[in-house]
Amino acid sequence: MEDLIMLGVFIIIIAVLYKKGIIRLKTTTYGKYIMKRSEDHVEVTYKKFDGFEYYYFDLSKGYPFTMNYSVMVERGTLTIELRSMKGECFSQSFTSSEEGEFSFEAESNKYSVKLVGEDTKGGCKIIIK
Repeated sequence: MEDLIMLGVFIIIIAVLYKKGIIRLKTTTYGKYIMKRSEDHVEVTYKKFDGFEYYYFDLSKGYPFTMNYSVMVERGTLTIELRSMKGECFSQSFTSSEEGEFSFEAESNKYSVKLVGEDTKGGCKIIIK
């Protein structure tokens, strides 16, 4: 009987945390996801992207860099996040096509770009120089 009560409490806690968004059970789905990658850029196109992907870059600490982005959104939302080992530097969500740039000084050697798709169709190109 005590085991059933503990299991019930555990399930209720998980359900509450899921409803509040603290626990995310999200799978990544791809529909014709095509990625081209080199040392300083990443380019992706997709018919359906729902989830997230990380791309890693090695930069020289203490030097200035510019991240150029070109986003094409036909539907849904695409979020681009630039992160260093110390935290997030840049984050922007796109619901329409847009181009821009973000300049920063590298505070560590390792950076990542996180792409978060929410039932989106389109693509993006990111260059870090």
